[in-house]
Amino acid sequence: MKKHLAVIVSIVLLLILGCDGQDLRHASASEVLKRHQLLDSFSERIQFTPKKYTEIQHDTILASGYNVKIKYYSDMDLSTSIIKYYKADALSIKHYYRRFNANIDITQKEKIIFSEVINTTFLEQQINVQLTDYILTNIELLQSPEDLLYTTQLYLEFCKPGNKRCKKYILRFQKDNTFYIKETDNNYVRT
Repeated sequence: MKKHLAVIVSIVLLLILGCDGQDLRHASASEVLKRHQLLDSFSERIQFTPKKYTEIQHDTILASGYNVKIKYYSDMDLSTSIIKYYKADALSIKHYYRRFNANIDITQKEKIIFSEVINTTFLEQQINVQLTDYILTNIELLQSPEDLLYTTQLYLEFCKPGNKRCKKYILRFQKDNTFYIKETDNNYVRT
């Protein structure tokens, strides 16, 4: 009985030592990952800009009596993001550039003059322009001394992700509570 037990233990020991991973030794890393269904998670990287929710708020009272509230925030809905694909080494990179919106509320003496969400869709609806690959990257209240008493102006900047091509607009509010938008070449905020 002891001899049979020793033979069985020896056979089991030889079988265990015989499985030294020779089949994996000759396989490439991608073949091993494919075999374990892990190739996609190691060959693709997903990035987000911005990585998490971003919000900036401004509340300004002008000498003309206008109160301008700006809430600039990232749109976390991936279906509205701009997606860029590129390869780096052996990785396929999918980069989501999240769009931004700006809630603008302009009041004078507690009366709402303008209340809209400013984004690429708003501009496309107001003027005949295509901004499908652009993101609202900057919105500023223009405060030049000659304009403060008569009109309120917003500087809007829409840029393509990954490069410095931008389109700039002035959103000007008139005394009669109307507004118009014009494209500009001037960079009013950044120098």
